[in-house]
Order: sequence, then C-alpha cells, then structure tokens
Amino acid sequence: MSTLIDLEDKQEFLENKEPPINETEITDFPKIIRDLSLSNNTRLNFFTEYCKGMEIEYPLELISGLTGMYQFSGTKILEIFLYDLCTLSDIPPIIKIEAAKSLLAFSEDEEDINENDEESLKEIKKESNIAVRNRNELRTKRAYNALNNTCCNLTGIPTPCKIETIVTLMACTQYKMEADTYFRQLIADSTINCDYRYKSILSLERKNISSSEFFIKNACLDFLDDSYNLVYYRILAGQYLLQKSPLDDAKIRDDIEFKLLTFARDQDLDYDRRADAADVILNVGCEYNKIIARSIIMSLGTVGGNVKTIFDNAQNVHNEKIEESVAEVLEFLSTIDLLKIGDNYIDFDYANAQIELILKDRKEHIVQNNRIKNTHPNNSKKCKYCELCIQEEHEYCTSECTLADERQQRIRVALNRIYIDRALYSKYNNTLVNIFLKIYSYLQTHDSKDEMTTRLLEELEEMSGTCSTGFASRLINVISGFGDFNIRISWSDQLVANFTGRLNAMVRKITEQDSIFRTGKLHDVIELWLNTHCAVKNSVIYKLTASKSITDRPKMTDIVAEYLSTDREDKITSCIEDFAEQVYNEMTIKSSHFSNRQHFLLFFRANMLAIREELYEEFKNYISDVDFDLYIRKAIMIYEGDI
Repeated sequence: MSTLIDLEDKQEFLENKEPPINETEITDFPKIIRDLSLSNNTRLNFFTEYCKGMEIEYPLELISGLTGMYQFSGTKILEIFLYDLCTLSDIPPIIKIEAAKSLLAFSEDEEDINENDEESLKEIKKESNIAVRNRNELRTKRAYNALNNTCCNLTGIPTPCKIETIVTLMACTQYKMEADTYFRQLIADSTINCDYRYKSILSLERKNISSSEFFIKNACLDFLDDSYNLVYYRILAGQYLLQKSPLDDAKIRDDIEFKLLTFARDQDLDYDRRADAADVILNVGCEYNKIIARSIIMSLGTVGGNVKTIFDNAQNVHNEKIEESVAEVLEFLSTIDLLKIGDNYIDFDYANAQIELILKDRKEHIVQNNRIKNTHPNNSKKCKYCELCIQEEHEYCTSECTLADERQQRIRVALNRIYIDRALYSKYNNTLVNIFLKIYSYLQTHDSKDEMTTRLLEELEEMSGTCSTGFASRLINVISGFGDFNIRISWSDQLVANFTGRLNAMVRKITEQDSIFRTGKLHDVIELWLNTHCAVKNSVIYKLTASKSITDRPKMTDIVAEYLSTDREDKITSCIEDFAEQVYNEMTIKSSHFSNRQHFLLFFRANMLAIREELYEEFKNYISDVDFDLYIRKAIMIYEGDI
C-alpha cells in the first residue's frame, strides 16, 4: 500500500507534466484540477488562479464536485489536495470551510464480524478494523488541523456560517483553546447585532459539545465586561454566569455581582435596567448583596412603572404577599402537562408562532379598515405598520396603526426576553420559557381561553422592559382571577401601586399635545425654563425695558409673553421637553431638598388632586375614609422618597 510519503514523491515526479497556466483557458481549469494524474501542486496552483479569475459560485461548484468525489472514494490524493487547500492564504475562506467539512465527514467503514465467520477470518477482520480505526483517527486529527487553519481567517463569511464553523472546531479537545479564542473574537464584534451575539452564546447549550459550559462562561464574561454592549444584555450575561455557570473562583463571582450592583446604582441608567440588575442579585447573589439589592428595589418603587395592575413598581413585584402567591401558582403550574400537538409537546417556537398569527390577524383587520379609508393609493411612501400608501410627511396612516405597531414591538421584545432569560424560579427551577409554555398550555384548554389569550397579550405588552421577576409575575397574572388563582396584595399596597403608577403615567404624557402643561400650566413651565436660563431671561427683560413700552420692571407675565412672541410653537415644545426631562431627574432627589425639585413639584401639584379623586371613587366601597387618607399619605411619602 502506498504511504503518504510515497504519494508526495510521486507528485514531485508528476510536476514535470504541469501544463502552463498562462497558456491555458480559464474555462479549462476545472478539468485540469480534477485530473488526479497531475501533481498536487499543479492542481493547487490552478485552483488558486481559478478562484482569482472567476466569480465565487464557480469555485464553489468545483469544490462541491471534488468533495463529493472524496466522500465516494476516500482517495488519499484528494485528501491531501483538500487539506492543502485549507493551508493556502489565497484560497477564499468559504472554499476552505467546504474542504475542511469534507475531510471531517469522511471515515472508512469497519468490517462486520459475524458469529459464523471462521476464527482465522475473524482475526483478519479484527486486525483490519484496528488499522481502519487508526487511519480514521489520523484523518480526523488532520481534518481538525485543517479546520483550525481555516478558522484563523473567516473574513467575508456570513456570521451564522462563522459560528457553525467555530462550533465544529469546539468538538476537538486538542483545539479547545483556539476555538475559545475564535468564538470570543466573534462575540466581541460590535458590528454584529447585540441580540444576535448574545443568542449565539446561548445557542451553545443546544450543541453537542462536551465543554459547552467552558465556552459559554468565557463568552459571557467577555460580554459582561464589554462596555460597548447594551446594558440589557450585559445584565443577562451576568445573570447566566451566576445562575448556570460553574464559578469556582470566588473573586470572579464577586466581580460579577459588583458589576450588576454598579448597574443597579447607576442613576444614568433607566429605571427598568436598574431594577433588572438588582433583581438578578436578589435572586442569585450572595446574602450581603441581596440586602443591598432589595434596598435598591424598594427605592426604585417610586420611579417608572405602568398603570394597569399591581405590578406597577419594582417594590410590588418583590412584595412578600405577592411572592408567596406567585410561588403557589408556580407550584400549581408544575402539575400541568405541556400541550401536545400530535405526538410532540409544544416548544417556545410553536407558542411564539401562534402569537405571531394573532398579531397578523389583528394587522389584517386594521389593513382592511384602512384600505377603505385610504385617500393616497398612488403615493410611494408606505405606512410602517399596515404598508398602505400615505402622505410623505407621515410615518403611519392612522393613530391606530401607530399604537398597534408600538404594541406589536413591545410584545416581541417581551417574547425575546422570555426566550433568552435563564433565571430560575421556585423550588421547581422554572425558567421564563417554561412558565410561558405552562401558561399557554393551561389557557388553551380553559373555558375562558379567548379572554385569557387577550390577557396574555396585554401582559406581554406591559412586561416589556421589566426585570426577570416582573416577567414571571406578569405571566402568572394571566391566570390570576380565573379559577382559584389570585395574586394577593393589601389595600394599602394596591392604593400605593395605583397612585405611583398613575403619576408615572402622567410623567410619560407631559409632552403629549393634550397635556395640561401645554394649556393651563404652560405659563408655569415657561417661567421655570426662563428662571433656569438666566441669560435668555435677561435678554428678554432688556428688550422690554429698551422698548419703553414698560416703564417699571417687567412682570413675569410680560416676560413670558415677549419670549413666546416669536417661534412660539418651537419654543413651547422645547420648554416642555426640557420640563419632562427635569421632572424625571428630580424624582430621585430627596423631598428635603425643596429648592432642587421645582419642576417635579409643579408636576406633582398639577396632577395629585385629580389622581386622589379618581382613586377615592375606586376605593371608597372597600376601605374607610380614614384608611383612604392614611394610605394616600403613605403613597405620597413613598413617591417622594421619604419611606
């Protein structure tokens, strides 16, 4: 049998037959490359020039034929040729990938040893099989070496293909460290979508890799440390590390918790991100840091939030009574079997697809209504939601489309978070995906299926952007009130939650066209803005006194009127936007610092009485007037940060 060295000597001899490249038509190159009677170097040279002179689809077609020949024959000449392709710098990476994959895919079959075989034949087959295994082992070793050479440069390769190639190398323990380096370099590429990169890390869970924990841990550590990544995903990386990765080094765990607490304390981050970071520590941090995290969660209870349910501030989600009732529902969910479609249990992809169908049906209903009303059928610009033609200056054809698109996006953001979150809840170690699928399975067989499905979509919309525990609680809230399931909260906490939620909702409406700060409180807003922009205010005063239309020092009413006498709408919009921003900033300032909270106090005074009257009408049949006044005072103190 010829050895590898014998074949290489033969190749050198055959080089004398090498046809001249410059005198050969490029269309004849494939024929020469497939001619195994020519030397390996000759065919490599022709292949290199063929790649340079032709569009990539032609070399791809050629390599596909060569790899097919190798899989069929296993000839050593083709094996050497494919291996050498992977070592040449001038060969496109996509060609190298195909060559390396082919080398990995081929193996010789061992002979079957039958009971009826004679002993001498059995011995011959055993010896033959040992030789086959040795050759296969050597082939595999060389194939992984070729793949490692290929992974050194994957320029121009689509990201999914890069990941697949690197993951293939991860299966080889000899190149474990190299594969780790390649994967971490890819994960650090900020030109790739942050969500996609983080999901790529999680995808290793589903790969058949013995060291997947090693690769995931290192990638998550890099992801958490990279300040160019979105904080949302950095927090998730920290959550994964604390929840699922083996962290034998106490310093690494301490560093992760420190970074998460830094996010939780960072007042430049938005409310939901701070709550998210604190929530991770509260669930999987050390006992000391859990105390700090709970304190942060409680302090965040007066900032942000939504209006609809008891989950309107960070504090409520971590209210002990809510936590107990949520735990009870989680225990019940553990007894529910997942819905079966045919012989298979549903998974996240199935449930997600069903929700997308509901969103599609809603969209089609809106499209039908809008098509009837559409007055711009020939315009080139299209509505971002229903895709009907609209006027050039608009993004959406109706306010209904605007709201529907916003809701659709929030629902998709929530579903994405459910998919990538790895927090575990209750003694049954439920993930958000598991809770979601259990809830979905439960409502599919319930008498109130339609109502619960609507509730599910509402909760998905409202939970978008909240912390992990908020997601779990809101998912459970889908079945709250149906059957024996209710999430319990005291009247005091309910009133505090409603007060906080409604005030926070009013903050978000400051800049809207029908806002009170554009009508009855507009003068106050402009006055505050002028008082904080003294140079502008003084120039207006100077203008008024210079005109001699006012002999005494101008009153504030005159100053505001003069300031708005030109570019009125632009100035009003600018002042109101600044006012809204200052209200947000001043929310976290202690009430004792009165002079530093002028914007917030104007906002608070403008809305507090109306909200109090609304709440009184809603709660008067359930609690006494004395209790109502007591709870309202408590709500105000909590909102102002005094409790």
